[in-house]
Amino acid sequence: MNLRLLYRVLGLPGLRFLLLVVGYSVGHEIADVLGREYRGGVSWGATLDGYTWVFVVLSLVEGAVVYRWSRRWGRLEWLAATMTAAIVLTCTGILTGYTGAWAHPYRLAWFQGCVVAAIFLPLIVHRLVNRWRHARAGRR
Repeated sequence: MNLRLLYRVLGLPGLRFLLLVVGYSVGHEIADVLGREYRGGVSWGATLDGYTWVFVVLSLVEGAVVYRWSRRWGRLEWLAATMTAAIVLTCTGILTGYTGAWAHPYRLAWFQGCVVAAIFLPLIVHRLVNRWRHARAGRR
């Protein structure tokens, strides 16, 4: 099996999912320590769970698209990541107004920040590692 395919279609979406879940959980615990109340209960949790799975599906689709067409377009990876972020942020911003965002504005903002970080952080780290490897290979 092609390792690039595994990374693009399974590895990157899985890493993004873990970054999103860990980032939101850490932020949620920090808010709890600072005295923010848990409000919303099951409805808020179900809403974020749905958005998380939409995010994972979009990441899987993005990975397949980038794997299929990235050889033709060099910057497709960043364009696809930006489009994924825009879709998720737009959906969470528009649809959450009907499910209680008024009670959780800081949690919605933190979730959206975690989405952006989960999308772009792996790409930034991957680019930095590639530059480091090329610079190291050039010194030899």
